[in-house]
Amino acid sequence: MQVGKSPYVRFDSNDYSVPHQYVRRTLLAEASLKYVRIVDGIKLVAEHERSFDKGQQIEQAAHVEALEVEKTGASRSRGMDRILNVAPSARIYFKYAAERGHNMGRLTQLLIKWLELYGAAELEAALSDCIASATFHSNAIERVLEQRRAARGLAPAVALRFLKDRRVDEIVVKPKSLDAYERLVRRQENDE
Repeated sequence: MQVGKSPYVRFDSNDYSVPHQYVRRTLLAEASLKYVRIVDGIKLVAEHERSFDKGQQIEQAAHVEALEVEKTGASRSRGMDRILNVAPSARIYFKYAAERGHNMGRLTQLLIKWLELYGAAELEAALSDCIASATFHSNAIERVLEQRRAARGLAPAVALRFLKDRRVDEIVVKPKSLDAYERLVRRQENDE
């Protein structure tokens, strides 16, 4: 039986929990009149009392608790958390954007893109400006970021995308001696 994205095995129209480490793996369900045993090769993964009802979700508390712990740890590195860690004003901005029904996933993607393109300080400044002017739309953030950049006389930011080529990892660069340049500089300094 194939375990999908959620840590459950479907057997006889019921879902039986398995440890989250077995997601997206193929396991075997062995059933008797009393038990459903889920195995990986010869290893017993889970054992549940069999249910003859239909559409039931049979869980072991340990499976659910382990999954909650895993998700809590994983959520620390999520995109929204990344933004909140570097731009404190993002918390307020997210709140107002959510109240206005904005797509929070898309907003998070854009904020991460701008964080990488403009940096944390600029993103924080743009979010603060948007909050102060009560403009809670992603276009406003991008406009402020570009206005701040133009005010400093900089060209519009451009994201660079590099293709990963294995040959690049194999290149060995041997640094050349700079002695000739240093002699030239010393000679010019002595001539002055």
